[in-house]
Amino acid sequence: TIALTLALSSCATKQFPTDREGGEKVCVVVENHHFNSVKIYAERDGVRHRLGTVEGLTTEDIRIPHRVLAGAWNFRLVANPIASSETVGTHGLEKIPGCHIHWHLAPNLYASQVSIR
Repeated sequence: TIALTLALSSCATKQFPTDREGGEKVCVVVENHHFNSVKIYAERDGVRHRLGTVEGLTTEDIRIPHRVLAGAWNFRLVANPIASSETVGTHGLEKIPGCHIHWHLAPNLYASQVSIR
């Protein structure tokens, strides 16, 4: 709970965060309850952009750079456990300035949930 609070507060700003390109970034908190580390991607228009890796049983704050979502409002998140052929993704998400996405990856990845705040 403390890690989640710290992760959310690190994304929380009065103004929506921007990257060095001057565009808005989307903040995603990934809470990985799966045993394996997972590679996290943002997918838009069928193209996946790797965002990073979240170690097993940890929580990470990931920011999606403006260049990945530039000109798009719809995207989805995809997780692929390392050393596994499993893949799980969110439903379509909208890029909404000021909102934070929280993705809870369950031990059974197909029971994972996403919420937007």
